[in-house]
Amino acid sequence: MPSVIAYVLDDIVDLIEEYWYVVLIAAVVVTGGYAIHAGWVDSDEILDIVTGQVNVEIECDEGVCFPYGEGRYDKNSKVLVDANVIVGWFFEGWYDSDGNQLSPDREFEFRASKSCKLFAKSSRGYGVTLYKTAGIAEVYGGGSYQSDADGTASASVLPGCRFTGWYDLEGNLVSSQQTMALTSHEDVVLFARTDSENGFAGENKVEFESREDFPGKDSFMVVRDDRTDEVAAWSVGSQGWEAGLAPGQYYLTTRGTGADGMYRLEMKTFIVDGTSSNVYRWSFKGTQYTLTWDLDMDVYEKYIARDAGRWPISARYTSFVDYGSENVKAVAEKLASLSVSMSETDRADFVLKFVQLCTEYERDFRYEHTTGVEHWKYPVETLFEGRGDCEDTSILYCALMKAMGYDVALLIYSGAQYKDNGHAAASVALDYVKDGTYYEKDGLRFYYCETTSDKMVVGEIWDDYDRGQVLVIP
Repeated sequence: MPSVIAYVLDDIVDLIEEYWYVVLIAAVVVTGGYAIHAGWVDSDEILDIVTGQVNVEIECDEGVCFPYGEGRYDKNSKVLVDANVIVGWFFEGWYDSDGNQLSPDREFEFRASKSCKLFAKSSRGYGVTLYKTAGIAEVYGGGSYQSDADGTASASVLPGCRFTGWYDLEGNLVSSQQTMALTSHEDVVLFARTDSENGFAGENKVEFESREDFPGKDSFMVVRDDRTDEVAAWSVGSQGWEAGLAPGQYYLTTRGTGADGMYRLEMKTFIVDGTSSNVYRWSFKGTQYTLTWDLDMDVYEKYIARDAGRWPISARYTSFVDYGSENVKAVAEKLASLSVSMSETDRADFVLKFVQLCTEYERDFRYEHTTGVEHWKYPVETLFEGRGDCEDTSILYCALMKAMGYDVALLIYSGAQYKDNGHAAASVALDYVKDGTYYEKDGLRFYYCETTSDKMVVGEIWDDYDRGQVLVIP
């Protein structure tokens, strides 16, 4: 094979910002001669040639924020990009630098053969932003609406609580009806409230600085619990303010018209020190269950500070199944107590339902320092945050069942016919589960447990993974 040697003229590169003048001297082993090519070459193209990688950039318009998928990738590898759309806007599609639409869908997967810049575009409608406060189980009807479409806001209430109404940012009662029609066709922000006290009010005074870069009259700030999404405090305008908060992890959302005249949204996570009391509610076979777990925020911060090896090699997979943690054991003991009269299969299903219903699926895009790669989490992190992707919730389930005395194994799939070409699941060793899928290892039957779907039970498997290669790791 001919060998190619590329010489980049560094002196010229230093003088030119956008382009490099490059002389490529190719030793072509055909006639023993040399072929010389000189020309203007884009700097990204040079990096593609030299590194074998490509660069993916994303630019968003006013209605799109927090893009996912930017970074450098191996040439010709698959890239998945995604973006969040601000309430009040509709996603129009991904476009290239020439204005050609590449995909109308928010999630867009493509094969990156060269460096590129993608543009995420949106169009304006009107937005309905609904927040839940203490005693509200869920709110429905929030989102983006076409300018001529009516909306509906409704809320469900936790047992023992009484709905008191929908309130605006100023604290004014808008409607006492649990379900209300929205016919103004204008942006609206509403809080669903009950007669319950704010569970996140506390003696820790947290100060929030003034945001002069949000001068619009529509600007406001909302503090919500990071796991439950429940509102802890809010303030109208962009002036500085303070709130008394209980220990825990919160995120501050600042929204409104910025100094540049464009509508903006910013989010910031912060921690209030102390012991956080966390309540989990789920149902199993028609019965409602509640579990309360206290976590010292210092412990949580130590876990999230473990930033080394978050995309581990296979030899370290089980190191994340931290079943010996005092916090994991505390939760496992409560689950064991709640399920003491159940059969082995029902108990395994009971804990599986706890994981499925008390966590939400979330990709790893939150971790900016690992954009485009995996970020494995410890059980305490996933449980406290209430979210994670397939390996995170599988690790949580394995840790809880192991702490309850069961043999478990992580299942790592590769080559399956799956969007991301891979998957992680949990498994638990049981004697027999009718019609259940299992893998034999060390004389045990490890039954498949899907943690990312609340519709599945122990032994039930996605069809894709019956054909996939699997690594069983007890």
